[in-house]
Amino acid sequence: SKLAEEHNKPVFIWGKDGNGVYKGSCRSGGGISVVALMRGASEVFLEHGGHHGAGGFSIKNENIFDFGENLNKVFTTLGEKAKVEEEFMVDELLSLDDVTYRLTDELALLAPYGQGNQKPLFGFKNVTPRRIDLFGKTKEHLKLTFEGVNGPVEAIAFFAVEDSFTKTPSLDTSHTLIGHVEKSFFAGRQQLRIMIIDII
Repeated sequence: SKLAEEHNKPVFIWGKDGNGVYKGSCRSGGGISVVALMRGASEVFLEHGGHHGAGGFSIKNENIFDFGENLNKVFTTLGEKAKVEEEFMVDELLSLDDVTYRLTDELALLAPYGQGNQKPLFGFKNVTPRRIDLFGKTKEHLKLTFEGVNGPVEAIAFFAVEDSFTKTPSLDTSHTLIGHVEKSFFAGRQQLRIMIIDII
């Protein structure tokens, strides 16, 4: 993040994990979407994801020395389209207690989402996580756990760590969480979660 801010351009940093796979993290700079860059060069990645300001990736071994050149070509090709053109707009402020299956069932009636019908974005003000965890094989994903009236509420961000957002989450500081509410299925278990877009 400090390098991206200092040089006002995207920064990609990577290394080899314990399984011999090259994995990395990236941060935006100068309003450039790292997601747009990675999407344009998707053929060199094994996987990639995140949001406009920050993301993560793993690279095919044969592309480790030239994927930077590929990203530069994508940037040149995209031009203005590589920039983050619009800020997100929160549709409604909710409390953590509003995160229910009834809400996700009602949101499902608005689908399918896409161009012209964006997935609703919610804000949760003055919330403080009781747990902050990194998960995944190389701890590349972030999970925040909050306490609601109906029990724990989880918020997830794939290919993100604590400093990926406008404000770094803390166990002793309240903040505003911006995200989508969805129903997920993992290991045969259904659960509710918030997909984190930003923390401010």
